Amino acid sequence: MKKTLFFVIIFFCTISNISAENIKRIVIGNADAKISIIAFESLTCSHCANFHKDVLPDLKKDYLDTGLAKIEFRHFPLDIAAFNASKVAQCNNDGDSKILNSLYAKTYA
Repeated sequence: MKKTLFFVIIFFCTISNISAENIKRIVIGNADAKISIIAFESLTCSHCANFHKDVLPDLKKDYLDTGLAKIEFRHFPLDIAAFNASKVAQCNNDGDSKILNSLYAKTYA
């Protein structure tokens, strides 16, 4: 019983050090920008794909590239395919949106 309790305590002490702050996010724009946009996206959502194809280039040109704002993409999978795609995107994450652009290019809008 004492061994089990010991391992349970060690487990919970170890898991408490894991936080969402350690996850590398995909961010475009100036990190110190006063305006922060957080986009929750599903990689199988046609509306999210439309945003990446149609809206994001203009937003990037007018606000993100000028340093006025930054956008942070967070995964919000709506189905198992989006969940698996978000795992791929997170594992291949270098902080750039290239992986999102390539995955959304395959999404039919």
